Amino acid sequence: MSLLEKKHVLLVPGSSFNVTYTDHFRITLLPDEGTLRDVFGRMEEFFDEWTR
Repeated sequence: MSLLEKKHVLLVPGSSFNVTYTDHFRITLLPDEGTLRDVFGRMEEFFDEWTR
C-alpha cells in the first residue's frame, strides 16, 4: 500500500505457471517503454528509501 500511496505504483501478487512459491509479482508489458522505465524508476526509489 505504501508503494501505491507514495509512488503511485500498484503492485499485486502474481500467480500462475503451477509453482509453489508466492514471493513474486507479474509485470505487464502493455505500456510503452517510457512508461515502464518511469514506473521501474519509481519502484527503485521506493525500495532504496525503504531499505535505509
